[in-house]
Amino acid sequence: MSGIIWNVRGFGNLATQRRALFLRRHHHLSFLAVLEPMVDLDCRYMARRMGFEEVVSNKSGKVWFFWDSNIACRVLFDHDQFLHLELSSQLFPSSMIVTVVYAKCTRLERCLLWESLEELRPEGDRLWLVGGDFNVISSMEEHSAGVLARPGAMEDFNNFIMLAGLVDAGFVGDRYTWTNNRVWKRLDRVLLSPSWGSLDFTVRVEHLSRAASDHCPLLLEFPGFQKPRASFRFQRMWVRHRDFMQTVRLNWCLPSVAQGLQRLQMKLRRLKEHLKWWNMEVFGNIHDRVLQAEESMAAAEQAYDRDPTEQSRTHRSECQAHLFRVLDMEEDFWKQRAAVRWMGEGERNTKFFHSTVQKKRSASRLFRVWEEGQCLDQPERIRESGVRYFQELLTGEIVDSTVVDTELIPSLVSTEDNLMLEGLPSAEEVKQVVWGMCQDSAAGPDGFSVAFYRACWETVGEDVLQAVLEFFRGAELPRGMASTTIVLIPKVDSAQRWQDFRPISLCNVSYKIISKLMAQRMASMIGKVISPAQSGFVPGRLISDNILMAQELDHKLNYHIRGGNLILKLDMAKAYDRVQWGVLFRVMAAFGFSESVIAFIRRCVTSSWFSVLVIGQLSGFFRSQRGLRQGDPISPFLFILAAELFSRGIEALFAAYPGMAYATGCEMRVSHLAYTDDVVIFLNGSLDCVRRGKGFLDRYEAQTGQAINAGKSSFFPSRCISDRRRQQIAAITGFGLGERPMLYLGVPIISGNKRTVHFAPLLAKIQRKFQGWNLSRLSHGGRLMLIQSVLSSLPVYLLQVTQPPLEVLKKLEGVVASFFWSSVGHDRKVHWVAWKDICRPK
Repeated sequence: MSGIIWNVRGFGNLATQRRALFLRRHHHLSFLAVLEPMVDLDCRYMARRMGFEEVVSNKSGKVWFFWDSNIACRVLFDHDQFLHLELSSQLFPSSMIVTVVYAKCTRLERCLLWESLEELRPEGDRLWLVGGDFNVISSMEEHSAGVLARPGAMEDFNNFIMLAGLVDAGFVGDRYTWTNNRVWKRLDRVLLSPSWGSLDFTVRVEHLSRAASDHCPLLLEFPGFQKPRASFRFQRMWVRHRDFMQTVRLNWCLPSVAQGLQRLQMKLRRLKEHLKWWNMEVFGNIHDRVLQAEESMAAAEQAYDRDPTEQSRTHRSECQAHLFRVLDMEEDFWKQRAAVRWMGEGERNTKFFHSTVQKKRSASRLFRVWEEGQCLDQPERIRESGVRYFQELLTGEIVDSTVVDTELIPSLVSTEDNLMLEGLPSAEEVKQVVWGMCQDSAAGPDGFSVAFYRACWETVGEDVLQAVLEFFRGAELPRGMASTTIVLIPKVDSAQRWQDFRPISLCNVSYKIISKLMAQRMASMIGKVISPAQSGFVPGRLISDNILMAQELDHKLNYHIRGGNLILKLDMAKAYDRVQWGVLFRVMAAFGFSESVIAFIRRCVTSSWFSVLVIGQLSGFFRSQRGLRQGDPISPFLFILAAELFSRGIEALFAAYPGMAYATGCEMRVSHLAYTDDVVIFLNGSLDCVRRGKGFLDRYEAQTGQAINAGKSSFFPSRCISDRRRQQIAAITGFGLGERPMLYLGVPIISGNKRTVHFAPLLAKIQRKFQGWNLSRLSHGGRLMLIQSVLSSLPVYLLQVTQPPLEVLKKLEGVVASFFWSSVGHDRKVHWVAWKDICRPK
């Protein structure tokens, strides 16, 4: 089933009617919502002309809704800014509420719209779709200029989305849906209730081309891609079953001729097959078990009421205990899938975890990918394209590591450090590593999570220890243990290119135990090796130090000096995936790491095999030839070791040419700041200095295989640098002129007065964090925990390094308070406690 929502800006135009007829036939539309028809014609006449059976209009005549005979439509509410409908069809598994919106142009009138929609929010888990022209954007990225004079309307809209518990359905196609040929905005969208995430298919929204109107038609397709069958995953709820531990013990203790790493892998593979059978034949479907336990409890209650004997009372108590046990299992099931790490134990949160899973499903859908100018929209072709892209990335050109100049790297690793790194671990050290890992973290390809190892340690611990010891003695990792799943995290909304995804590697826990053990040892000595300019993953160094230093240096940008000051902000393209192993090992040798330690690292990084998770299905299986896995505990330390070629190289360049220094008016000299691959260079803005700096970057790329994305890199010149020289700098570097304020590590670096508009992205980001949470799932205590988790991860980090205007803090407090006190359904908000009392330190 498919439909279109389209602001036609006048339906009397023949070109518009012809376009609508073409879309109707080409996409086999079951419904068409026309906004702003601006025509005196009877809408029933237009229904016949479009080939639809029925049509309804709202009382203002701004919304027309046409539907076909395969749909039953009922008007629930008629408003001058929307139509509230109930749709049902044999083509659809259940009825849904559809609200077609044409919002007014003024903020005050839209506020009335938001209030009306909040009041009409369906109760329970009913499917709700809200789509149309909202006449407002939800973030700065949805405006071509990237700046708003009055961001209040955007905040109102985001607040409505949050309070209504809706999530953006995403889209494929052009980012903007409206234009006047000078400004482009995303004014049209589709919002969904989280209950859509529980369906076995997805809703696909496509922005069609703008023709015959200044708005894009929104094409909705139901269903989108079918979800593939899920692979094996250890379920924490199994541990609560009375037979689980015995089942694992009996299977694990079966005879095995293998030893060490091979023995552990063989036992895990055998246990996985047995648990698949056990889950199906013994444990059963958890949701069916809950229903059966409810029925048994009800029957036991009735039996006790009829015959209140000691036997019937005992039976009722047993049924009650069984019901509580399976309810705890169900909560474990949804909690594991939700992966909510901040939620502690307390009231049963099953519905909340369920809604979290639904929200994540809605946010992780992929409908279309562009590859070399070709649009791929079939699941198989998308999967093949994903495997091809990441295989080429991880098996790309290998540079000659012998040409790398390591003379600048001093030998800083002592004999004692090497002995500490390569020493055989004890049983207690291995156990501490396992208990130090988050048991809710995602499992690797074998499906066994940290929770499995912790629950079954008495059974599996000895085999894990022997496998770790064998690896430390020089054994190679088995292919199955070294296999890795690449999951894709979108870096932008509605990502449609593979470059717009961040690949995260899910390693097997059996391997991560080895890797994390070495990472913990390396953390104790890495600080004396890494340059002071690098603050990423070095114990004792803070990200806030880099931000504060960047702010101080930015304040000196316009310091008067010959040539002027210049800041270069670099964007490293897939920096982790481009690390050359030969270069890394040469750098480690230069620092003084022993051959034994380097061999240990070599076995970790060179044994990787990858599959890519695309549209819910694993695809491909290939071995990498370069790169570090983002998700491997030791990768951050290896990356900053390899990046020392950059830090020490640029320091040597500035030492050789003192005139390149960034002028600060004091003795402080800073050439660059780095947080892993986030690099900013501070230098003199003369053309000679710029050429020397660019020459160094070119040599660094050639020697290490890294690539600087010139299109995303930028430069920030002093005011004294003329427009002509700015053009020359752009020609030399290939970088674009950066827009102020400079964004560094997520913080706007502002010189002069701070304005509220500078922090609008922060407010929008916080509001989006709250969006999609179904308030009926959360008590006020649960909301408070969610608020604390959001606040601890977003604004507090920013407030450590900058002081926003008081207006921003008031708006932030308003967003949080609105979420906390929001009512459910049509209940009135009741402020039981003064807000200042809630905010008191505990």
